[in-house]
Amino acid sequence: GDWYHDPAKGKQRIRTQTNVVACRSLYDDIDCGEEKAAEGKGYPSKKDAVNAIKGFLAETGIPAPMIVDSGGGLHLYWAMTDDVSPEVWLHMAGLKRRLTAHLGLIVDRACDMDPARVMRPVGTTNKKHGRPRTVSLKLDNGPYEPDSLREALELAVERLDAPAVSIPQHAKNQFAGALPEYPESYADTIAEHCATIRWFKET
Repeated sequence: GDWYHDPAKGKQRIRTQTNVVACRSLYDDIDCGEEKAAEGKGYPSKKDAVNAIKGFLAETGIPAPMIVDSGGGLHLYWAMTDDVSPEVWLHMAGLKRRLTAHLGLIVDRACDMDPARVMRPVGTTNKKHGRPRTVSLKLDNGPYEPDSLREALELAVERLDAPAVSIPQHAKNQFAGALPEYPESYADTIAEHCATIRWFKET
């Protein structure tokens, strides 16, 4: 969508979840490095990450993604031949999250279901950690027909009996922005402990 004024932020905005009108790729961000691995947030090396990706694809049977070396880790893209609506994209991204969570593929959960996310393009330079590194294409796959990709994800979820996972708040709340995941919350419980909310509830 076009630029719009966000009264909550008091400024013009454009790249927000609620402003997305179409999507053409599913994606994952995989961190690599000993520090990330020690925190349980990534893999010790890019080779370890590639091996994990290969195992994930073998287990699920879904089409192979494009793989980009981001200069720090790996970006995976399941590019599509046509645009899909944000609603369809979130459904597909949710299926993919169920599979990655079920099979233990370590991906950045702030990224995989954020339809407004823009990751480092191929050919740019990553200067995040000292020495500049070029973002490069390592494996080119796709694009895939959206319906075929969706069906492959649905079949894999059904065959592996991958359990449902929580949807990030920003996918449900247009005012939440790019927030991390939070556990379920309940208005009645809040009202029990907050006089202001209790007053709203009662009146």
